[in-house]
Amino acid sequence: KIKLVIKTSISTEITITNEFDMQAGTLFDNSNDIFILGDCNFDGIHAYGGSGDGLTFNGSAEQELTGTGTFGKITIDNPNDVVVPLGYNLTINDALNLQSGVFNIGKNLLTLSLDCDIEGAPFSASNMIQTNISFTDYGVKKILPAGASTFTYPIGSEGKYTPVTMSITANENSSGSITVKAADEMHPSIQEDSESPFTEIIDADNVLQYHWVLRANGISGFSATVDMKYDPADVHCNISLPPDRYPYWHLLRSPPVQQNGLCCDNLCFLRICDARLLVWIDVNSDFYLPV
Repeated sequence: KIKLVIKTSISTEITITNEFDMQAGTLFDNSNDIFILGDCNFDGIHAYGGSGDGLTFNGSAEQELTGTGTFGKITIDNPNDVVVPLGYNLTINDALNLQSGVFNIGKNLLTLSLDCDIEGAPFSASNMIQTNISFTDYGVKKILPAGASTFTYPIGSEGKYTPVTMSITANENSSGSITVKAADEMHPSIQEDSESPFTEIIDADNVLQYHWVLRANGISGFSATVDMKYDPADVHCNISLPPDRYPYWHLLRSPPVQQNGLCCDNLCFLRICDARLLVWIDVNSDFYLPV
């Protein structure tokens, strides 16, 4: 086990073959790669030099990442996955590079700062960020820039890759954020009720067996289209509907309201096509959207 506060010199690669335990201080990588082959506990600050892969997790077995430190750049290059146990929220300032394996953050919060990009491709069920299934868990939080931008959350749950892409056309500030989480189950608000005067259905058999939660904080003057990709196997529908409609979606805002239908206030359901769910968002207050 290594306990270090180091400042690497030019052209110095470091490989840590066992555990890496940094309990305090700042690690300057000066654009040199640092390879971590074992588990890592990180409670310090990683200052990324601006080039290279930063801290690379490339062990030959599943690796565990603990601690509540702040990272410059993390690279996930372990096909056996990197797992964050319960109780460790992480912040990345510069970049998250997904090369191979699942970055399983579980119930924890992963915060991506304003200048943090997600690199790597192609993303897939074996190369993504995985969130936990519970409705009360956190997810991936991205601080969004002002103005127009596009950002993809390469997330999934229970081994399914279900990314969320935000195409933002307006955003008044660069301090607000949207947190996204995927869950491999139908939304918990779905319950058996009466569809009168329309045809009665079994609600649980006619809803997407998957949902996403979006939570906003501090955004204003915000307008975007959100594209959510789902697994076609999760489509459950035993009634006849037009091909561009799905019987249930829910919008919860502050103050909380809940409605079913194709349009609610400033958020409009657009369509489902090619295993993608598209939503228009045009709000000026915090919201979250379970689908």
